[in-house]
Amino acid sequence: MSQKDFLDIVKENFGGRNVVKISKNDDYVLTLTFENKKNIIFSTHPLSVGICLSERSLPETEIITILKENLCGLLLADCQKLKDEPIFKFVFKGFSERTLVFEGLKRCANILLLDEDSIVLWAFRTFKGEFRQGLPFEKWAPPPQKNLKEDFPLEKNFSEVYNFLLNKFKNLEKRKLHSKIETLSKKIEILKNELDEGQNFLNFEFIGKSLLAAKDIHKRGEEKSVVLDYSFSPPKEIFVDLDPKLTIYENAQKFFKLAKKGKERIKLLPKRIAETEKEISNLKEKIAFIDAIDSLEDLPKEEKPKEKSAKEKKIKAAFKDVIEIDLPLGYKGYAGKNARGNEIVSFKIANGEDFWFHASDYSGSHLIVRNPKKEDELPFEVEKFALKYAAQRSSAPKDNIVEVIQSKAKHLSKVKGKLGAVYVSKFKKRKIDLNKNE
Repeated sequence: MSQKDFLDIVKENFGGRNVVKISKNDDYVLTLTFENKKNIIFSTHPLSVGICLSERSLPETEIITILKENLCGLLLADCQKLKDEPIFKFVFKGFSERTLVFEGLKRCANILLLDEDSIVLWAFRTFKGEFRQGLPFEKWAPPPQKNLKEDFPLEKNFSEVYNFLLNKFKNLEKRKLHSKIETLSKKIEILKNELDEGQNFLNFEFIGKSLLAAKDIHKRGEEKSVVLDYSFSPPKEIFVDLDPKLTIYENAQKFFKLAKKGKERIKLLPKRIAETEKEISNLKEKIAFIDAIDSLEDLPKEEKPKEKSAKEKKIKAAFKDVIEIDLPLGYKGYAGKNARGNEIVSFKIANGEDFWFHASDYSGSHLIVRNPKKEDELPFEVEKFALKYAAQRSSAPKDNIVEVIQSKAKHLSKVKGKLGAVYVSKFKKRKIDLNKNE
C-alpha cells in the first residue's frame, strides 16, 4: 500500500469523526477510538513500529488524562505525511485545535501531542538532542529531512500488532511465574538440607544417654568425652566435643534438645516440602496454560490490591515506631524501634501464633515473625535470622554470646505501668554468637 493510499483510507474512515476514547495498551502502544468504533493504533516498539487501522480494539492498561482532556470530543480534520520522512501529523479540531504527531523512526519512534502553536503538551517518550524535540513546552519541529527516496512501510496489519502484544504479555506473565518457581525451588533445597541435618540430630540422643551414664554428671571443664556407639558391631568408640563451661549433665541436655529438634524436623519438613512441590507444579501448569493462550483477553488478570485491614492501617499509622522486616523464605516480621514500638509490635500487631523474639537480660527490640500457617517451628534459616536480629538490636555487647528468648505472642502479657515491658509465661532460650558472621 502506498503512503497516499494509506492517507486516503485514514481520511475516508476517520475524517470528520470524533475521538471518543484514548487508551494506552502497553509501554509502546497507544489507541485512538472514534465514534464509528474504529481504531487507529500506534506502535512505537523498535521491533514493530507502525500504524494499524482496525475495527478491533486492544485491552486497555492505562488512561492518559492529558490526552483524554485534549482530544476526546475533537474530530479528525486532516492527516498529513512529511515528505520522505516516516512522520505523520493527525490534526484535530473542535473546541480547540490539537495535533498528534507520529514519528516512525524505528528505535526512536515517538508520539507527541501539540497545541495550535506546535508547542509540545505531552510526549509518549522523551528525547533530548539537537534534532529532536519532545520536552513539554518546547516548540516541535521535525528532524532535518534526509531526502530518502524509499517508501516507509509504516502501515501495520492488526494481527501483527496484536500478536506482538500477545507474545510480549505472555512472556511477562511467564517470567513472573518462573521467578516464583525459582524462589520455591531454593526453599525446597533449604528445607531438604534442614531435613538431612535433622536426621543427623537423631544420633545425638544416644550421645546424651551415654553422657548421663558417666559417674560424675555434675563435673565441669570437660572438653571431650568418649562414648560407645552400639550401632556398630563390635561397639565403636566416638569422641564427642563438649562445652567445658557446662556440666556433663548440661551437655547431655544440650544433645537431647538437638535430638528433639531433629524429630520435629522429620515430622514437619516432609509436609512442607510436599506443599512447596505442589505449588511449583501448579505454577508450571499456569505456564503451560499461558503458552496455549491465543487471545489477550484470556491472559490472567492482574489482581487488585486487597483493601488493608484495620490492623494493617494501624501498623501503617505506627510506622514511625515500627520497622517491617523481610526474612528468608518469604517470611514477614515487625520490630519495635523503641518502647512504644515494642508495645505496638507485641500487643497490637502480633497475632497469637506469631513467633516472638527478644534478647534475654538486655533492653532491645521486640521482634515478631508472622505465622499464618500456625506452625510449631520456624525453618532453621528463618529462626537463625530472627535470633541474630533480636541480639544485634539489643544493648548486649557486640562481641558477646547473647541469649535470646523465643516464644509465641499468645504467651505474652503486659507489665502494668511500664511501656513496652512484657511478661512471658512460656518460652525457650537460644544462644547466638555475635562474633560469628553467619
